[in-house]
Amino acid sequence: MTNNSENKPINSEAQLRNLQLELERKQKELIEKEREIERESQIAIQKIQKEIQQQEKELYKKHREFELKQHHLEQSIKQETKAKQIDLQIRQKQFERELKEKEFRLKEEIRRKEKELEFKRKLQEKQIPRIIEKAKLDVQRKQKELERLQKDLKRKQTELFRKQQDLRKKEHEVEAKLESRKERIPDRPFKQRGKYLQEETENWLVTYSDVITLLLTMFVFLFSMASFDKQKLIEIQNAINVSLLKKNEITVNEKLNKGEKIWGAVKKNMETIFSDFKLQNSVNLTSTEKGLKLELSNSALYDLGSAEIKPDMLPLLHKLVLLFKNFKNQNFIIDIEGHTDNIPISTNKFPSNWELSAARASNIVRYFITNGIDPRKLRASGYADSRPIAPNTDKNGNPIPENQAKNRRVVIYVEKPN
Repeated sequence: MTNNSENKPINSEAQLRNLQLELERKQKELIEKEREIERESQIAIQKIQKEIQQQEKELYKKHREFELKQHHLEQSIKQETKAKQIDLQIRQKQFERELKEKEFRLKEEIRRKEKELEFKRKLQEKQIPRIIEKAKLDVQRKQKELERLQKDLKRKQTELFRKQQDLRKKEHEVEAKLESRKERIPDRPFKQRGKYLQEETENWLVTYSDVITLLLTMFVFLFSMASFDKQKLIEIQNAINVSLLKKNEITVNEKLNKGEKIWGAVKKNMETIFSDFKLQNSVNLTSTEKGLKLELSNSALYDLGSAEIKPDMLPLLHKLVLLFKNFKNQNFIIDIEGHTDNIPISTNKFPSNWELSAARASNIVRYFITNGIDPRKLRASGYADSRPIAPNTDKNGNPIPENQAKNRRVVIYVEKPN
């Protein structure tokens, strides 16, 4: 019994030791686990710190990139605004310069028009006494001519009356002679009496000669009014010079060739002027029997519905004026024609195309006169749409714009002397 009781405490102490050992072991395990956990937590903390540092670096890098981009954007915006300001300043200066040029051109145009008006006024003031004097001279000349015609008429009436009296006297004398003949030769046959009567009554020859003279005058007048072939006249003149006057035949032809060379030089100078102004497409220059024919499109000279010459065309007209002034043979005529299309116009200034075409031709004539061309060498005429060079409409009556543009033109004829 004692052995059993003694064994139990011994077992309990061993269990207690085992428990203590196990407890110590578990404590060691716990401590190791705590250390391991601390180690793992430190490693995790280090990793997190490294990640945080890396993210901070990336954040800083991105922030730096953002700052650089923002700086570049600000620089580009500043450059663009500066460039736009410079461009705006340049445009403003250009606009101011163009405005000054337009103002200067406008002032020059106003001065030129004032000079033209002053010149026209002075010219008209100079021409008015001349026109009045010329009209007075014409009236005096016509009065003298009328007086001369009245005197001639009175003289012819007196001559006619005298001739009638002479004719009556001669008729009475002839009747008296016939009566005396009848009394003296009653036995002569009828034929012989007619012979004597014919010998005594030859006064009809006076009337016959008057009729022949009148016929000759009429034929001479018709001959003077007829038109002739110039080449045939030249050939006849050469034949007369060679056969009758013993002149050299080359003289007349040399004069003609010289004239043709002069007109050829004028045409070449005109072509040079138009090529200098680059108007070959708007101008048609041709040679005719009478001289030169120059066709200018209205779009080059005038605006639509206007008769004012464009300022860009004034230098061209001035060149033509200088050419006409320097022309060696000054015996020529400049005939200017204005033409329009069939589009009607109705304004206060131009009630119809007739006034518009005439005003366009007259303005060119006025410019030529203002710049020193002799007014006696100039003619102006307006034909509206009466002389088209191409049909204005098709068969259905629809307008053809290209042909209408062709028909709007100004034609300048420079005619040779007759």
